[in-house]
Amino acid sequence: MKKPDWKTILKKKLEHGGFTIAETLITVLLLLLVSGGLAGGVRFATEKYNQAMAQSEAKVLMSTLTNILKCELGDARRITLEDGAGSVRPLKSYFSYVYGNKTALSELMAVEVGENYAFSESSDGYGELMLGTQSGGVIKGNLLLSSAAYSKYHLKAAANVTYDTAAHLFHVELKIKKPDGTILENDFDVLPLNTPTVET
Repeated sequence: MKKPDWKTILKKKLEHGGFTIAETLITVLLLLLVSGGLAGGVRFATEKYNQAMAQSEAKVLMSTLTNILKCELGDARRITLEDGAGSVRPLKSYFSYVYGNKTALSELMAVEVGENYAFSESSDGYGELMLGTQSGGVIKGNLLLSSAAYSKYHLKAAANVTYDTAAHLFHVELKIKKPDGTILENDFDVLPLNTPTVET
C-alpha cells in the first residue's frame, strides 16, 4: 500500500473545505516551537563563536606582546630598579634604543574624548601596554601595539617586569584579560644581549 504524500493530503483538504482551526493552530504552534529552538541554537552558537574568537585574539595578542617585550628587554641598557632589598627587584626604567633614556612600561586605559582618545592610568591594572620615557611621574611615548590590536573583544594587558641582578636576567609576567574576566598568563625570562648596568 502506497503512503499518501503531502500534495495528495493538501489537495483532499482543499476539496473538502480546507483545514480546521485546530489543525491550523497545531501547525502554527509547531512552527513556533521549531523557530524558537532555532533562535536559541543560533544565539548559543554565536556566543560560542565569540568566546572562541576572543580566546584566539587573546593568544595572538599574547604572542605579539611577548615578542615585542623580548626584543625590547634584550637590548635594554642602564636599568633603574625599584627601591628594595634582594637581588630580584621590579624594573623602574631602562635605556632603550627606540624610546631613549628612562624608558618605562605602563598599562594605560583608552578614554574617549570627543573624536579622539586620551590615555590614563588603568584602575584595575590592566590596559594597553605603552613604552615611553618617564619624567616627573608622566609617561610620554607610544603604545606597543595600536588600540586595534586589543580587538573588538575588549582585551586588556598587564605586565610585571623584574630584574635579577645576580643572574643578570629579566623576568616578565604578562597577562591578557578577556571581558569575561578569564586571564591568559605567560611568564618568561629575557637574557639581555649585553649585561646592563644598574643605576641608582
